[in-house]
Amino acid sequence: MFEVIVMVFRRISLSKKVEKSRRLKVKVVHADLKSFNGTTRSTVIDEYKIDLATIFITSDGRYLVHDPPITEYELEAAEREAENLIFTIPDVISSKENGLQRILISAGISDDRIVYLLSREISGYSALQPAIKDPYVEDIQIPGPDTPARIMHSIYGPLVSNIVFTDEELDKLVEKLVHLSGKSISVYQPMLSIRLPEGHRLTVTYKRDRT
Repeated sequence: MFEVIVMVFRRISLSKKVEKSRRLKVKVVHADLKSFNGTTRSTVIDEYKIDLATIFITSDGRYLVHDPPITEYELEAAEREAENLIFTIPDVISSKENGLQRILISAGISDDRIVYLLSREISGYSALQPAIKDPYVEDIQIPGPDTPARIMHSIYGPLVSNIVFTDEELDKLVEKLVHLSGKSISVYQPMLSIRLPEGHRLTVTYKRDRT
């Protein structure tokens, strides 16, 4: 068990807020080992699998997640199919990874890559899933949107990941994780510390910049 710390920097506008799209969007992370800050495969000092994702540890302190290869066309087709399906799935099932995987497979989605990516997006931790399930990860910190997640590794110490969430992606992830605990968070209740279903502690902080 470890702690996931998320800092959500929120700019509050006094004008009417426009509702963002809630369309299902699967986040995929790939490690370009030849161009990621000059990293080449010769500097990879460790490599192991977490489910269908591969983790690369580099000599310059990087924790690189490489999701299974998938084309934009395959991903968009899967997202459209899943959108029609998830509204028929009871919450008690959609919040459980194994149960959701069985439903996706029974609906004709048989590609292991797509089942994995959809189930972690709907019932898991999105692109954080490999790090969450990594037994060597002791702590994850997300300072804010558009900022790489920081990883504390039990063997290699502090590492910088290639997991980066946009403002909207981070909003959706926080809302889902907080929802799993039965709690709520807003700019009026800006700090929350809860236990996730696996026993990990999640600490979320909203920071406001009023305009």
